[in-house]
Amino acid sequence: MFLNQMKRTLATLLVCALLLALTPFALAAAYPCQGHISISAVLRRSAAESAEGLLALPAGDAVYVIGESGSYYIAEYDGQMGYVLKSAVTLDAGDYTNLPSDVYAARYAALYQGMESTQVRDLQAALIELGFLSGAADGKYGAKTAQAVAEFQDKNGLSNSGSADAATQGLLFEGTPLNAKGKNQAVSIAPNIDGFPVSSGRTGDLVSRIQAALKALDYYNGKVDGKFGSSSVQATKQFQTKNGLSASGVADAETQALLFGGGAVSAKATAAPAAATTPVPNVIGWENGSSATEATFPFQTVTTDSVNLRKKASTSSARLLTVPKGASLVVSGIQGDFLQVTYTTNKASYSGYVMSRYVDVPAVYLGGKELKEDAEAEKNYTSLSQGASGTAVSALQDALRELGFYAGTSTGSYDSATQSAVKAFQSKNGLLQTGNATAELQKLIYEGKPLNSSGKKMSVAVLPPISGVTMRSGDTGYQVTELQQSLRTLGYFTGTVNGTYDSATVAAVKAFQKAYRLSVDGVAGPKVLTALNGVITTPVPVLTVATAAPAISAENLIVVRRGTRGVVVSNLQKRLTELGYYDVDADGIYDADDIAAVRAFQQKNGLTVDGVAGLDTQTLLYSDGAVAAWANAATVTPAPAATPVPDMTTTLKLGSSGDAVNLLQARLTLLKYLNDTIDGRFGTQTAAAVAAFQEANGLTADGVAGPKTLTALYSDKAKEAAAPAQAAAALSASGTLKIGDKGAAVKSLQRALITLGYLSGAADGIYGTKTYLAVEAFQQDSRLTVDGMAGPATLTRLEKASADKEAADKKAAEKAATAMVSGTNFKAPAAREVRFADWYNETRAQAKLMPNAIIYDYKTGLHYSVNMFSFGKHCDAEPLTASDTAIMNQIMGANNWTPHAVWVILSDGKVYMASTHSHGHEADSISGNGLEGHICIHFPREMTAAEKESMPYALSHQQEILRGWEETQAMIK
Repeated sequence: MFLNQMKRTLATLLVCALLLALTPFALAAAYPCQGHISISAVLRRSAAESAEGLLALPAGDAVYVIGESGSYYIAEYDGQMGYVLKSAVTLDAGDYTNLPSDVYAARYAALYQGMESTQVRDLQAALIELGFLSGAADGKYGAKTAQAVAEFQDKNGLSNSGSADAATQGLLFEGTPLNAKGKNQAVSIAPNIDGFPVSSGRTGDLVSRIQAALKALDYYNGKVDGKFGSSSVQATKQFQTKNGLSASGVADAETQALLFGGGAVSAKATAAPAAATTPVPNVIGWENGSSATEATFPFQTVTTDSVNLRKKASTSSARLLTVPKGASLVVSGIQGDFLQVTYTTNKASYSGYVMSRYVDVPAVYLGGKELKEDAEAEKNYTSLSQGASGTAVSALQDALRELGFYAGTSTGSYDSATQSAVKAFQSKNGLLQTGNATAELQKLIYEGKPLNSSGKKMSVAVLPPISGVTMRSGDTGYQVTELQQSLRTLGYFTGTVNGTYDSATVAAVKAFQKAYRLSVDGVAGPKVLTALNGVITTPVPVLTVATAAPAISAENLIVVRRGTRGVVVSNLQKRLTELGYYDVDADGIYDADDIAAVRAFQQKNGLTVDGVAGLDTQTLLYSDGAVAAWANAATVTPAPAATPVPDMTTTLKLGSSGDAVNLLQARLTLLKYLNDTIDGRFGTQTAAAVAAFQEANGLTADGVAGPKTLTALYSDKAKEAAAPAQAAAALSASGTLKIGDKGAAVKSLQRALITLGYLSGAADGIYGTKTYLAVEAFQQDSRLTVDGMAGPATLTRLEKASADKEAADKKAAEKAATAMVSGTNFKAPAAREVRFADWYNETRAQAKLMPNAIIYDYKTGLHYSVNMFSFGKHCDAEPLTASDTAIMNQIMGANNWTPHAVWVILSDGKVYMASTHSHGHEADSISGNGLEGHICIHFPREMTAAEKESMPYALSHQQEILRGWEETQAMIK
């Protein structure tokens, strides 16, 4: 017994050592999560050392991390959002993402250990009510509260970080979560958050505040006890009626705003309250048409971003509070870069100073001169203001960045950040701060020597957005990109198309000038541009590419913009490369190079040039009518790129990414070594699959795909993966296996343990601590000597158990498949059995384990069988037979993209809510099933705001799932 305990202790220590060794890979952070300040740091407004400091962060304090930007984390501290250096933060291990709805995200700020507030007290009261916490709610978020939150999250299927994120609080206060006993229970406590809807039965500080306000206005004469009972409901109805609101009896956001705002009519009032004696002029929206002829104080305006209210007009002055974006302010004076303001909430009024750059201040108040009208400027430039888009805006952003006023990336969209940068430029140059880029202002930026952010005069290298502009060494801009592409088409330019007029561009221009007997100076002036246009003449040939184009429609469109990732981007990159707009490896990440290529394609094809691949751009891009980059070239007739051929000279390993990895994963999947998402990223699953292929094909099994491995992999003689049963057959003849052993025998052992459920992950052929513990567990259950070593007795018993399990699984699968195909022995599930389960937290893992499933249409009672694969943000699937496809088409019609709510039945009998369609597309692995390509099955999942904007088709499936869930719930009797 003592020996066994020592062995278990040793195994545990080995596991810990292994985890520590793998920490950089295994403990990668998932956001949001909690961290602690390791050294004193500063929370900044943006991810830059020069950015404004918002708060000092003392060492040891907790922060809530929601993301990252370069070398900075995006973090929340004391209710303030900002950026903090990664090197100053230690992330707590074990935190995972709970994605909130938009409503929850807007309503709840994260709560975590170390905080003390009324919100924490409400959280504790709710946890006490549900039985997860005992004692009194004291408002202090300690270890006991963190443990209670983690238990609540565990019980309700949330990631158990112990921090109360927005998703956790939303479910806790507004849902019907499972209590500590596993029963659904809605809490009575209402969080003390202005605008939270308070209805009958609610309790808490917010209720007390509502009662006190109603009492002060003579609507409520009961006790202010924090219990929203019948008398409180009745008083609320009377208040709503008297003040022109819908008399619902629910103290919603609109009711509370009026109740706490000071402008409500009392129960005894006979007329509306008198207006203030000294009206405050409202001049919000100066740039949108409202105007003021002179600077009069006070005036009312709004914040354009969240901004700190300070005691004095200095960034080093004490912060009173943070004023949110869109808040109303009364400005009584201006002091340098600060405004003297009064900010009023429903609780109190605060006076202090805020930085003027974060407030909508009419230009007349900030001083400065107007530029004189310039007919030449107005002829060459188009005035730009907020809402404008295109290459002119991109050029302006590039120029402002060069001058030090704009810190973002060039988006081609004139947003609030661009407007702020223009105002900063105008302020530094003594101009009227309108935030609009007039023709005269653009002429000053591009053709003059304005002051940069440091107060020094300088000329920008960015070319003005003018057709036919002369280009020379050092210039930058989209015109240089077009010049480089034209010269590359004609064979003069071999460098990188980067939009910078570098030495390679100068040399190419000189070569072109020499060939066409022009003055050889390396400057692309009017004569060079005219000659280039003369060489590139009509008619316009089009490119025909042999590769199949994806079916693009408004229903399945994924809008591709900066930051978009995935197969849709890989396809886009391949097509742009085929058309000659650039030469890159398809890495599935849409960044600056891709944007430049799309803009070039859009310009060449007469589309709106914005660098965003929307419906019009993608439809034309994949059509036979797409104009190639080399179109009109008289001297060159490029051939379309062939279907991608694997590069046998490269080496792919952990960390590699791109099209070569996509091809590798596809080949490994075909040969049955890989059963995972084909995502173009060489991870541990891909490495394990490569090692398995190498071992089966007589190569060194190191998991690295070098030239020798790639040549064997893509050859016709490549061996498929052996079935698990075949691999396990040699177990009993393997001798004794123990920690440290490697090779095929260990892999066979691991496969058997995986089959029996004692081991998870891939069989890597290395007898490590996980294998040791799995053998121990099997020995314990099989009543063998528990020593963690796989000797003859253990191997023989394991071989038999594995074979029996595989035989039973095969028999069950055959029986299920027969029932699926023939429709026999099928029993329709009841609505109460259907689970609304999160794709990431539950369904995806189950679907991977049980890929054969039945799709049941609960309206018609029809069902058909599918095989699921490629488990990314949704899963792909194919009907098993032509009969299944016929039933699918009977339900939805053939080739229909419209989302359709269904129930998906896995082979273990569990039923999940989902949405699918019937339009076959792309990958096709089951022949003879009557469907070309595959379909998609979407399960419930939270989508980020960016996903909702860029993936409208996926969003429509989520909406269909919600609609189907309502129908399903209505069916429960």
